[in-house]
Amino acid sequence: MASMRFGSGAAGASDPSEAAASLEPAARLPLAAGDSFAVQPVAPDTPYGLGPRRYRVLPTVDIAAEGKTFGLTLASTDPIGRFTWLAQAAYGDRGAWRGGSLSGAWRGSVPSLGAQFFYAEDHVSTQHGGIANSGVPDVDYLGALASATVDRDLLTNAHSIRVGASAGRLDNRPDSRSVRWFGFARYSGGFVQTSNEWRFVEHLGVRGDGGGTAGRSWARARGSAQLTVSHGTLAVEGDGAIGVVNSEADPFELFALGGAASPLLDADLLPQRITMPALPVGLATGRRFATYRVSLPSLALTPYYWAASAGESLGEWHRTVGLEWTFDMDGFAPARLPAVHARIGAGYSLDEPFRKKARVYVGLRYGT
Repeated sequence: MASMRFGSGAAGASDPSEAAASLEPAARLPLAAGDSFAVQPVAPDTPYGLGPRRYRVLPTVDIAAEGKTFGLTLASTDPIGRFTWLAQAAYGDRGAWRGGSLSGAWRGSVPSLGAQFFYAEDHVSTQHGGIANSGVPDVDYLGALASATVDRDLLTNAHSIRVGASAGRLDNRPDSRSVRWFGFARYSGGFVQTSNEWRFVEHLGVRGDGGGTAGRSWARARGSAQLTVSHGTLAVEGDGAIGVVNSEADPFELFALGGAASPLLDADLLPQRITMPALPVGLATGRRFATYRVSLPSLALTPYYWAASAGESLGEWHRTVGLEWTFDMDGFAPARLPAVHARIGAGYSLDEPFRKKARVYVGLRYGT
């Protein structure tokens, strides 16, 4: 039998690798040489440090029952938000906050570190529509704050611990011993549970302070809780807080209801202020306070019912109903933005001495 040979084509047969391009992809085509980048030496590593700085000028606005304040904020951050600082200045009505502050936050370590230097005036006795002899002293407050914070986000729960210390001077005081110093520690935690379309979110917070003001030692404690229940697009939220300070505390350290938060000072400098911008500062003051609020945050405008009491005992409650829109955002470094808090609302008082009185309030402030 004649043998058959495979693999030897007829003379002149072309190699498949040389087939015409029209036969692709059935035929294999030779690879063509491609362009390449020129070889360049790699620059040596350099430390990031504070990073390249970016700057943004932002407006500050506070319109509340005690008066109006306007100002400017110069914010500086780097592309990853490792170090952020704010220079703020505000000026307005005599009865509202005005002054300046310089704040910074370093997030390149654990814990993160913060500091603030400030001068702020708060003359409650001259506020618009205020209360005579409210018990909240007028002050010109010069001082500094240093803090350390540890944050942990574990998907279904988050925790934050902050400790700090402050020293400063309170002028416009009847007592020449106007030094204020204190230390604080606070914890806040959030927890989430979901079941089908139901969602439950709880927040808990505790805080303790101790120090001296105008030569008088004091200690203060407060706690808070919040529960949000949502089903689909509907949500109901309830929160409350209580606190107490010792009987020897200076009047500046007593709890005081009403007014807006200071746009210049870190909130941890004034934990005794129980804010409600639809009511003037000093609506009630005292060693004890309690407050609660119920709202529907799932709507475009949030309806709320707020009530608070302060004094030696918690017998007289001050209630307000209203509507508001709020926006809160942590710092967004790629857009050169610090933390932002914005609020627009209106409140209607249900109790004396401002029964049936409505006020509109607007707030726009920033943080590190």
